[in-house]
Amino acid sequence: MAWVAADLTAIEKAIAKGILRVQLTGGSVEYRNMDDLIKARNLIKGTLDAEALTPAVRTTLAKFSKG
Repeated sequence: MAWVAADLTAIEKAIAKGILRVQLTGGSVEYRNMDDLIKARNLIKGTLDAEALTPAVRTTLAKFSKG
């Protein structure tokens, strides 16, 4: 699943309110306990942080002619 920043925000709001059911971009999830919710937050945060550090792919096109 591809996480987005809104998913992290939703998880963090749920943690702050003590709510175990979270509405994410892909649907609704109900966690068993707060520990599972915190693990999910850490997973999403780690994934988003890693994606932010990944450099963008650059493509260079060289054109030659016998001119």
